[in-house]
Amino acid sequence: MNTFKKFYEFINESLAFLTLNKTMKNEFMNNIELKNDFENAKRQFYMNGNFLLTHIEGDKFELRTRSNVQSEDLDGIIDSHVNTTTERMKFRRIGKPKTDKIKDKIWMVKAKID
Repeated sequence: MNTFKKFYEFINESLAFLTLNKTMKNEFMNNIELKNDFENAKRQFYMNGNFLLTHIEGDKFELRTRSNVQSEDLDGIIDSHVNTTTERMKFRRIGKPKTDKIKDKIWMVKAKID
């Protein structure tokens, strides 16, 4: 017999989209510090470099921008703006940017939980 899930079970499953090392699967959405860190990082990346931050998988995130940002500029944004406003999540750039078909620069960053 099919039974419908309770509302809180459905919400918990739908919010469990991010798994970082050293965390349980649901901790990102259940832990207000991590949720605030992610939202602060999104805001700081957007305000300081016109980046859109998206979670890809595990501890990997994607930054997209149409701005002409160099590696050193992105590192500066991460060190001086993003990592100073987050409490537990600390970001770092990995690799070089790629350019997609619509001329967006795509950077990969990793998050580490302290």
